[in-house]
Amino acid sequence: MVVNVLGRNIDFPSQLIKLVASLLIGVCLVSTLVGVTVTAAEFNLTTAVSYNSAPAVSPLTLNTMTPFTYYINYACQSTVGDCQGNTIVVDLPKIQPINETLPVGVSKVYDSNTDKYTLTFNNSILSGTTGQIGINMQIREFGVYQGESLPIQVSTISGGNPAETYPSQTFTLNPGNGLIRADGLLIEKIMGDPNQYIINGVANYTAELKVNSNDINDINNVEILDNLPVNTNLTQVKLVLVPGGAFPPSITPTVEYQTDINATWTTMPVLIGQDQWFDISTLGLAAGDRVKAVRVKIPNLPAESIPPNYKTISLQLKGEVISPTEGIVVNNCGDITGINSLTSQVYTNQSCATVTYATPIKALKYYFEKYTDANNPSSPGDIARTSLFFRMDPNFALPVIDPVMYDLLPAGQILEEGPMTIGGGGNCILWYCVADSNYTSIMGPIVTKTPNYNNTGRTLLKFDWSGASSLTLDGLATNPAKANLTALRVFFKVKLDPTLTRTTLTNIGYGDSANTETKGPGYCTNETNNGTDDIYDVNGNGSVIDRICRDFKNTNVLPPPGSSELNSIKYVKGDLDTVYSKYPDVGNVTSGGNIDYRIAISNPAGAVKDLDIYDIFPSLGDRGVVSPELRYSSWRPFLKAPISLPAGVTGTVYYTTVNDPCRDALSSNGITPFPTGCNPAGWSTAPPSLIGTTTGVRFDLTGYTIPNGGSIEINYQMKAATNSSFNNTVAWNSFGYVSTSVASGLKLLPSEPVKVGIKYFATDLFSLGNRVWIDTDKDGLLNNGETGIDGVKVNLLDSAGAAVLDGTGQPTTTLTASGGYYRFDNLATGDYIAEIPASNFVGSGLLTGYVSSPIDEVVANNDIDGNDNGIGELNTVAGIKSSIITLAKPEPLGETDLVAGANPQGGADDLGNMTLDFGFYKLATITGKIFLDSNNNGIQDGTEPNTTVGNPIPAGTTVTITDTTTPAITFTAIINTDGTYSQNVPDGTYTVTVAAPAAYTITGGSNPTTVTASLAAAVDAGLDGLYNPATITGQIFLDPNNNGIQDGTEPNTTLGNPIPAGTTVTITDTTTPAITFTAVINTNGTYSQSLPAGTYAVTVVAPVGYTITGSPLSNPTTVTVTPGSSVSTGKDGLYNPATITGQIFLDPNNNGIQDGTEPNTTLGNPIPAGTTVTITDTTTPAITFTALLNTNGTYSQSIPAGTYSVTVVAPI
Repeated sequence: MVVNVLGRNIDFPSQLIKLVASLLIGVCLVSTLVGVTVTAAEFNLTTAVSYNSAPAVSPLTLNTMTPFTYYINYACQSTVGDCQGNTIVVDLPKIQPINETLPVGVSKVYDSNTDKYTLTFNNSILSGTTGQIGINMQIREFGVYQGESLPIQVSTISGGNPAETYPSQTFTLNPGNGLIRADGLLIEKIMGDPNQYIINGVANYTAELKVNSNDINDINNVEILDNLPVNTNLTQVKLVLVPGGAFPPSITPTVEYQTDINATWTTMPVLIGQDQWFDISTLGLAAGDRVKAVRVKIPNLPAESIPPNYKTISLQLKGEVISPTEGIVVNNCGDITGINSLTSQVYTNQSCATVTYATPIKALKYYFEKYTDANNPSSPGDIARTSLFFRMDPNFALPVIDPVMYDLLPAGQILEEGPMTIGGGGNCILWYCVADSNYTSIMGPIVTKTPNYNNTGRTLLKFDWSGASSLTLDGLATNPAKANLTALRVFFKVKLDPTLTRTTLTNIGYGDSANTETKGPGYCTNETNNGTDDIYDVNGNGSVIDRICRDFKNTNVLPPPGSSELNSIKYVKGDLDTVYSKYPDVGNVTSGGNIDYRIAISNPAGAVKDLDIYDIFPSLGDRGVVSPELRYSSWRPFLKAPISLPAGVTGTVYYTTVNDPCRDALSSNGITPFPTGCNPAGWSTAPPSLIGTTTGVRFDLTGYTIPNGGSIEINYQMKAATNSSFNNTVAWNSFGYVSTSVASGLKLLPSEPVKVGIKYFATDLFSLGNRVWIDTDKDGLLNNGETGIDGVKVNLLDSAGAAVLDGTGQPTTTLTASGGYYRFDNLATGDYIAEIPASNFVGSGLLTGYVSSPIDEVVANNDIDGNDNGIGELNTVAGIKSSIITLAKPEPLGETDLVAGANPQGGADDLGNMTLDFGFYKLATITGKIFLDSNNNGIQDGTEPNTTVGNPIPAGTTVTITDTTTPAITFTAIINTDGTYSQNVPDGTYTVTVAAPAAYTITGGSNPTTVTASLAAAVDAGLDGLYNPATITGQIFLDPNNNGIQDGTEPNTTLGNPIPAGTTVTITDTTTPAITFTAVINTNGTYSQSLPAGTYAVTVVAPVGYTITGSPLSNPTTVTVTPGSSVSTGKDGLYNPATITGQIFLDPNNNGIQDGTEPNTTLGNPIPAGTTVTITDTTTPAITFTALLNTNGTYSQSIPAGTYSVTVVAPI
């Protein structure tokens, strides 16, 4: 099949000419064909279940009447038109919807006869719309069997297309919950009040037969029979479904009767399925005759009760029992029969009930009940009618005086105070109505409303028939308020607070009277029977133990789940457009023109969060972002600049340069690579250096929420390609996205709005070029036989200096050839720059050692041929660029310097500019070398190898080369790892200066060095050493206690207490001959000597009278230092000892004086053996010296300065 798409004939396979309708869980299928007529747009669906606010898996096991939430995720997969009018149909077998919140324009219909819940999308639903509808549901209370599985089935209908069905969720009843399945028929006989009172010889007869089937097969020929007790006159009959509704067409019951006189079964014209009593009196029975039996015949009773709502058949009878015997117990039975349609088995069943007849004894007794028509559960904001019913039976109860009814509204229930009406009339006063048992008017009560009654937070409503409104319930015809008055009804409305969360509200009603009789057992004929304590003191008498009649109703409140929906559109505007376009229109762009794209997403429903958007740019062979279908792009535009998110929108922008990149977040689980066959994207927050190589972007808005009514727009700009072969073709773009509902926490279906096209209109395309040559004479002119250079790389840039991309998304570049010529073709009108990139000037580049001609044409638009257009002579590190040149018709005519061959300008002369030339000339070279001169001799010795990566030239070392021009031009040479440098410079005279970093000095040669550079050969500036001296430090101190340690009592030396003269420190290396340094000792005793790296002996020499001390003592000390290091030899002490002297003599006259007759001892007359002299200081612990006695009795002991005790010990 051939379809014309925007002027192009394309042969599409026939299977593509329809919308895809297969199910992909979590994936929206989007057809991307264009110009194809389809009958209708379709929905794609997934479903999910939440129970107790948490996701649940199928099958989910529940009790009846237990709410859960059923979510339907939908996405419109239209490619033309929209999904307006489409429907989603949910089949709910034995499951009833409770409430929901629908997006704007979506309506619902729930058909209880077919168990179908239908959603219709009435408004326009464009492709790319994705949404979520949550429906609260519960399994029915009746007609469901234990262990039964209930599948919810969802389908969609679009136009005249067949319904498409999706996988179902299954629900199962908990064990022990629901009916027990059994073969046959079920029947239940109910006899109203089991105690009937005889009034004036007559008792009421009230009976009901409830019939159901739980058989898995239909049952035929069903008969229901009730034989009335003797003395019973039947007065009324009714046949209905419980809980209401018409009989389905498949069930056609008839009611028949027999009488005492006529045993033939006769049809009774009961209004089948209508809640109206049939009056037996209309049968015209003979006097004394009565109906003695009633029968219902049903030809076919469907399996599993009465569809669609699994209701019960109820035969209801009313009548009178004449002259019953006091205390008699009557047993009344109902029978049922039927035949199994499959097995022909005959079923029979019977149910009986008893009633006792007695004469009543009058006492204080009345009946009070509270009613509400609220749904179960109800939704916040629902309004329900509430009624209070107060009744007495005059046959067995005392008159009720001044009855009063109370209603205690809980917080969360708000009284509706607007006008109120009821059927039958009643007496309606403002917001409430009162009536008797027949709903006719009655006198109004005194009404009071008390908010926060007794600080309970509840509102008390009081309806009081006392005082001016006093009345009595007695059933008498003479009752002044109203004849035969026995009952009162009160009606009003309450509204559930719209802000309620899931809860249960208990509304309590009370009935009381002014009677003073004793409230005996059973006075309150209600669920409390004997009444209850008035714990809230509603009667206001201060007591909370009064007995009062009470009834209450619980209202289960279940807020509807929120709905979510996002609408999305992709817009485009080309440089030929004044407004944005969307499908089916296309934008229009010229060659190289700007294209503006806009992503628009709006939220008409509940809040959504964590939006994740993928935009895959057009390319040849591209396919949809979510859809697997081809987009049929014919060319590729290029991103112009990085994209920013709108103000206030938080998130991250990612980029990829990969074709067909994976967009995992759009997969069914959010992590699997998607789509099949995609390439790992390598998403990065950093835009590519060549922004035009971007193939797609991702906007991850995790944490950002779009509220109801909110929207976002993301705008970015691309640029069209320049290729005349693209004329009248289209590039198609689309985006896909996924998000999460805030209300449910569940993800919406990924969606992709219909693609948008930009149509290419080829305009005049230009050529730009010319020649790269060697400008031997450096005059900036191509002359004197100067030749071109082949193989030089030339780049094309835009006016901002960014690369112009070619049709494949790569930078536009070329190499010079055929004599140095270059040319760029297929250029759109606009501003350009030609660049000779830096790669040409380094390594093996053809222009290594060359610079741009010094005389430049700074205005490329002057269109002068054969002159140098390179800006900047020497700055080849950044490449050499032309100034901006504008291509526009007409371009210069008659250029003469053209490449040989046909079509040298690439096209028409007025569309080509061949004037953009670049001249270069060769440089001279200055070389040199830096080394580490560890011994400071200015020579690179054999022990001083070249620097390496591990032993580098110190940071901060520079070599500057400055010429002699005015103003001077300075080059900074790059120092290689081994210390060498080589700088290309124009020929001339230069000053080469080596600057050392801090702590280093320059050694060897002259610095600066003057050299003359020429093209003949490189000139060598020589060797320059870097010397970084080492340092040896130490300290001398006075050590008067001779312990080798500078104690706290031994401060540093000062001018007043100096180092003794003659003290020296010498530092000698290990060379031959040795070099000795004499360190200068500072006033405080420290010394620091700078010297070359090496090993040294440090010697401290003490002056006469002093000795060297240390702990430990090491003198000389050997140390090794490296360049720049500092090594301490520690501390050396100077010790100058004191002396204690004395003499021992022999004192024969014992006068203590050495007389002239008592000479010194000698060898012949020695000091007696055992004589000792000890000298002890005052320290703790004390130090004791033992002096050596000389032959003549003298002694002399060297000791540290201090105070001593000298003790002479005589021998025994």
